This record gives sequence, structure tokens and C-alpha cells, in this order.
Amino acid sequence: MEKEADLVEEVVSIEDVLRGALQQAYDKGYQAGVKAAGLQIRNTLNSINGPTPPPAYRIPVNELGLSERARLCLIRGDLNTIGDVVEFHNSNLDAGGLLILPNFGNKSFEEVYNSLDEHGVVLKEP
Repeated sequence: MEKEADLVEEVVSIEDVLRGALQQAYDKGYQAGVKAAGLQIRNTLNSINGPTPPPAYRIPVNELGLSERARLCLIRGDLNTIGDVVEFHNSNLDAGGLLILPNFGNKSFEEVYNSLDEHGVVLKEP
């Protein structure tokens, strides 16, 4: 039994190393614009972990160049990354998406929409 436990621990360790290496390779390929290789790596990662969000999803909203009003509305709504914004918007789409945030109107939505589009992320219209 002890040998089985050691073997399981070693396999889990190898999987963790593989996951990390594949994620790094995907990120580097994505940054370099190597789409075909990136897609193959992403498919492998998906088969291991499930779907991997695009690297852009990790970009902080503070780095989007938004107006103070739009940025603060997102931060106060605890939306700190592009991934947070997309997840919140999509899960509240029926209620208006980002537009349900206090003091966040059409102008702020348009600004965020355009900024995310520059990063290759498209929000659905509410």
C-alpha cells in the first residue's frame, strides 16, 4: 500500500509540473502570436484541467486605461481583472450585465467594451 501511495503522489507531482509547463508554453505562444501551436497546447491543457481562460483574462482593470468613473465602478464591484468583468457581465446578462453596477451607465459600458475589444475580448450586448 505504501508503494501505491508513493506512486500516486509521484503521478500527481508530474501532472502539476506538466500543467505548469503547458501553461507557460501557451502563454509564450499566445504572446508571440503563434496561434496554431497555442491552440494545440490549449487543447492539451483543456483535456487536463478543463477550459483555460485566455491570458487577457488576467489583466487587471487598472491597466485598461479606463476613465476614473468606469474603473472605480468595476473595482467597487470587486471586478479586478478582465476575467472578473466577463464572468460578472455574462452571469448577469439578463439583468443588464455590467449596467447593474451602481453609477455604471451606457458611456462606461461602451468604454469598457472598447477597451476589452482591444485585448481580444468581446462582451455580449446587454
